[in-house]
Amino acid sequence: MIFGSGCPRLPVLPCTVDTPDKGQAMPNADLGRWVTPDGIADGMLFLASEVAAELCDRGVWEERG
Repeated sequence: MIFGSGCPRLPVLPCTVDTPDKGQAMPNADLGRWVTPDGIADGMLFLASEVAAELCDRGVWEERG
């Protein structure tokens, strides 16, 4: 738990994040495995939900593909 907050520590560990600048810098990369910022936000919203209440001190690895 984060000290005094009642909130569990649940790190989000995204792989390569798909951003316009990164896509332009790496034009030959396999973008299909990159995580979008919206995908990361969705994962964080899930972790903040009641559905994820049973998760505790585990990392969440986000990767597409």
